[in-house]
Amino acid sequence: MKLYHGSPSRFSAFRTPTGREEMDVTCGGVIYLTECRKTAQKYAGRHGYVYTVAAPSAVPYAEQRRRQNLPRKNKRYLRGVWVALASSCRIVERAQV
Repeated sequence: MKLYHGSPSRFSAFRTPTGREEMDVTCGGVIYLTECRKTAQKYAGRHGYVYTVAAPSAVPYAEQRRRQNLPRKNKRYLRGVWVALASSCRIVERAQV
């Protein structure tokens, strides 16, 4: 499955802003990915980058929330969203918006 990540920043490897790497969506330890290239473009902004990502251990965001016993979110915010550890994400392609 192709997953995408949008960012205004150019980089060659994923790193979380907190430096943490833990499958916990409440502490900043994951990378957020999407199935939809257009969604990634929105996060990239007008001059950012869309990354095509290989993340074999990615988990649907809704599933990760369930695993952590967190309350359900509106489906609109869950559809097509995945989470993965930074170390398991490999950039396949980077394209400037």
